[in-house]
Amino acid sequence: MGLFFAILLFLVTLICLGWAGWQVAAYKTANPLDGILGFMLWVFALIVLYSTLLSFFYALSPSLMCLLAVGGAGCTWLIARRYPAYFDARGLFRRIISRFRSIVFAREGWIPIVVFIILVIFGLFSFITALAAPEIGADNLAYHLPRLGYWLQFRAVEPFLANNPRIGTFPATGNIIQLLPVLFLRTDRFCGLVQLICCYGTGIAIFGISRKLGATVSAASLAALLWFSIPSVLGQITISLVDIIIAFFVATSVYFMLSYRHHRSMFALIAAFVSCSLAVGVKSQAAALALCIGLYCIWQCRFHKPLHRKIFMVAASISLLFLALPFYLENYFLMHSISGIDANQLIHIHPSISSLLKNTELILAPTFFWFWFPPFKNNTDIPYHNIFEASRVEGIGLIWLSVCLTSITYIVVRLFLKNRLQIKPAAIVVGFGVFFLTFILFVMRHQPSVNRFALAALPIITPASALFLDGVALKNKKTRFIFTTLIVAAVIYVMRFYALDNFLSRLVPASRPAFLIGNLNKILPLDEESRYYDALSPFAHAINEMSKAHGIRIGLLTPQYSREGFAFGNGYTNTVVPLSYNPPQTTFDLDKLQLDALWISASTGNQLQLDGVT
Repeated sequence: MGLFFAILLFLVTLICLGWAGWQVAAYKTANPLDGILGFMLWVFALIVLYSTLLSFFYALSPSLMCLLAVGGAGCTWLIARRYPAYFDARGLFRRIISRFRSIVFAREGWIPIVVFIILVIFGLFSFITALAAPEIGADNLAYHLPRLGYWLQFRAVEPFLANNPRIGTFPATGNIIQLLPVLFLRTDRFCGLVQLICCYGTGIAIFGISRKLGATVSAASLAALLWFSIPSVLGQITISLVDIIIAFFVATSVYFMLSYRHHRSMFALIAAFVSCSLAVGVKSQAAALALCIGLYCIWQCRFHKPLHRKIFMVAASISLLFLALPFYLENYFLMHSISGIDANQLIHIHPSISSLLKNTELILAPTFFWFWFPPFKNNTDIPYHNIFEASRVEGIGLIWLSVCLTSITYIVVRLFLKNRLQIKPAAIVVGFGVFFLTFILFVMRHQPSVNRFALAALPIITPASALFLDGVALKNKKTRFIFTTLIVAAVIYVMRFYALDNFLSRLVPASRPAFLIGNLNKILPLDEESRYYDALSPFAHAINEMSKAHGIRIGLLTPQYSREGFAFGNGYTNTVVPLSYNPPQTTFDLDKLQLDALWISASTGNQLQLDGVT
């Protein structure tokens, strides 16, 4: 497929997905936040739905994906014309513009404007960073991006045995969304944008949850900004992981539950169910939240008209069968375990009090070690030496912990005072977030990555800060200015550090001094082979040279955590055969594979037992 035609198909597909998502989001009672979050939700849901449908027939291709997108847009257009009283796309757009103007022209005060400007600047810089060069990193190059190449090769999203079990058997929904640009353009340069979009979507959802709980626009804006103070968020905002993606779906499901509480709209109830279904498809720990929200949605469905109940049941069934469960069911039927390979479950799941205690320690450390244990100040494993460095350390971060722990304490105290009914909804939502966080810490085996796993629960807890700010910090002009200045300055400090760190991590090392002295003309983007370890560079370069004219067939016998995405070559043209679980035992077995190249790592070479061959 020519590049021009591929770009054209991709643009047509995006337009049709956007059109369909906007039409569905523009239901009758939609307010601006419902519309924006609904638009993002339905576009993601359609991408996953279409990819899953095509995968059943091993027909995942650009042309058929585009055809489905065009058909879906046509169907939503016909439905919107048939029932115009329920859909108002133009009216929703006008309401969003009107709401935006109210912020720009300072009707809501100066705080939302400051927050908006900061997030726009950071978003533009992060957007440029995501496109500047191929991604580098560990997990994304070890299994998140390589699995996209295998799915293209199979023309289907399905479980399979790979050298790294995570590639073939981890839940797929988050990576399916990242697959779309690779499917059309055969490059992963755009994959990092998915987490960037979801990060801002999560911020919007936090703003919306805060507003639904009664916070002012100023307090809700600062709560959304607080989400961008979390180092684990900023550190992966331009990388093809999936932790921010699941955070977006969790936050969106909670937002639409609260929206339903206010408007009793069946579409909000469906959106909440679809959101938690997508969250389960991203990571299995979302099942606890999805079970609670799903049962609530089913219970509330009983109070609607028969026609609305039927619509809900159809939407819920499609969500479960095509968005939440397909990859788990395929894992079970192919490998007799919903985790694919039992080793995955043993590595990542270990429910116990010891896991809870250890994970809690990992979340608080190393941030609080600096305060609690002075000897740790001289420990080289603690990557900071003062409170400023502590605020930006990897993990949940000192800023978020300080504000949100104080806010949770404030809500608990308010529950024992008068006017408890005003704070009760917030206490329920934040308590639900704390429960979800505790569940994750209790179930997940303790490991440094627990900071990333915890991101799914943090958007539910963060709105607590808006209630605290309204109740204490924004009471008068003086305290409003002091608290806002402190929060904004602290967040800018952390954002600046990670913005530059993310940008520099994508440059060739020789260009970093040029950046530091401001000579931007000398910054060169990484070429495709530069993202891999030095030891792999010659081999990766050789693979790309061999496959320039046409794709080649390469076998891999590698350790689990190898960055094997390089084997697909530029444009994902190569066919890759993972061999670690079924290595050839004879030269005849090797000949049957019909390989053009074979990479055998030193740590796995003993698996290849061929007579007369070393």
